[in-house]
Amino acid sequence: MKTSLFFLHFLVLSLFPLKSSSSARTEAQPLVQWKNTLPPSSSLNSWSLSNLRNLCRWTGSRCNTVGSVSEMDLSDASLSGTIEKLDFDSFQNLTSLNHSGNNFSGSIPSGIGSLSRLVFLDLSNNVLEGSIPTEIEYLDFSSNFLETSDWSMIPSFSLLKHLSFNYNELHLGFPGFVSGCLNLTFLDLSKNHLIGPVLESLFNNLVKLEYLNLTENSFEGPLSTNLTKLSKLKDLRLANNSFTGYILDSISLISDLQILELLGNYFQGNIPASLGQLRRLRALAQNSITGSLPLSLSNLTNLYELGLSDNNLSGEISPHFLSNWTKLTSLQIQNNSFTGELPSEIGLLTNLSYLFLYKSAFSGSIPPKVGNLRNLLNLDLSTNYFSGEIPRTIRNLTNLSLLHLYSNNLTRTIPPMIGDLHGQLPESISNLVKLNTLSVFTNNLSGILPRELGRNSPSLASVSFSNNGFSGELPPGLCSGFALNQFTVNNNNFSRLLPDYFKNCTSLTKLQLEGNRFSGNISDAFGVHPNGSPQL
Repeated sequence: MKTSLFFLHFLVLSLFPLKSSSSARTEAQPLVQWKNTLPPSSSLNSWSLSNLRNLCRWTGSRCNTVGSVSEMDLSDASLSGTIEKLDFDSFQNLTSLNHSGNNFSGSIPSGIGSLSRLVFLDLSNNVLEGSIPTEIEYLDFSSNFLETSDWSMIPSFSLLKHLSFNYNELHLGFPGFVSGCLNLTFLDLSKNHLIGPVLESLFNNLVKLEYLNLTENSFEGPLSTNLTKLSKLKDLRLANNSFTGYILDSISLISDLQILELLGNYFQGNIPASLGQLRRLRALAQNSITGSLPLSLSNLTNLYELGLSDNNLSGEISPHFLSNWTKLTSLQIQNNSFTGELPSEIGLLTNLSYLFLYKSAFSGSIPPKVGNLRNLLNLDLSTNYFSGEIPRTIRNLTNLSLLHLYSNNLTRTIPPMIGDLHGQLPESISNLVKLNTLSVFTNNLSGILPRELGRNSPSLASVSFSNNGFSGELPPGLCSGFALNQFTVNNNNFSRLLPDYFKNCTSLTKLQLEGNRFSGNISDAFGVHPNGSPQL
């Protein structure tokens, strides 16, 4: 059962006088006593009074210059139990406490409030409940099950700089106490169930914010024009909410902005040309917008991620964009209405790992320069109007694990060098050995499939050549890696005997062979299949 955490109140605790020094035994003894209340763990083997001289080297313990414990870091130590039995009064020089990534439960001890020098507190990824001292600069409660019934019961933290409630069970509206945390530079409320508008006091008061993440909530309403008062913002993430209206043209006034995520909302209108002024912008993700890409976006020379999928964007992709976006590692502009040819300048994006252009209206040939993208992991150009042959340069994409070219107008044969995808060619051009998915169905391709297809691709799991004009026999090495689970070649011109190696395809769940001219005995081809008969 999930433990629900209720912030019933926050304790405002008076400061205790700082002890000038403490003996090793004074600090070691409460640590050992606390250890004895916990389930046994090898992580704390060094915690022993017989090892007193090495207190500063005990697991998770760090000391200041006078030998007093100043930091306690037990993050990801596989510990459980409670922290209520730890006597915090004995650690008045403690500045940092990190118990994240364990399985601690129970209350947050009020004794933490006596730690007058504590500036860093991280209790995330546990199952805790209780109250928090207000004299704190760092709070991270991400990945718990925190809830609250009334934000008004929680006071502000005047010294707080970092606050994260990421991935909890927070409900109701925007937490009002946050607007009083005037020194915040980092605020993460993502992955909760918060509703309603974002309070104007956030924009008016938290002018020191550099990071703001409200992703995956149910915030609504238009973006406040006061957003630009957060002039120090470097990272703004508002994805997957219910924001409406237009993208503010004035957002360009936040000149230090590097990451802007607006996808999964209900924004409308065009991309403001003024975004081109954000020359430090490194990542951009938006949706529910229309029109063409403003040429000013070519100024964004620091972009490393561009996500504009699932919009109503149209027009052609200017070569100027690609020439200036050479730092991109991910270009995802699928499911739009872009037209025209894909510029050969695509070959300049040599840092790309992901190129998704599917479900648009691109036409013309696939530029051979795509073979320059040697870091590509996924390439999906499906459901467009690409024509001509598949470029031989695809052989260079040796890291490719997914290749989707289906539902285009590709013609001619698969070039002989496509055998490099899996094939036994000179080692220097032994390409695409990491391929997992290959789909070229519904084109106008013909000819014979490379005989070595699949031979050197142990992860090849899904292959589709359906609805083309391929002929000859099926490659004998398809099941060399025993990973193949879907193989569809229906509606081609394949002939000859059904190969008997299908009985080696032990993971096969879907096989479509109809619409060809195969012959032979299906029992001889498949034998007794361990997954039952695959879907035919």
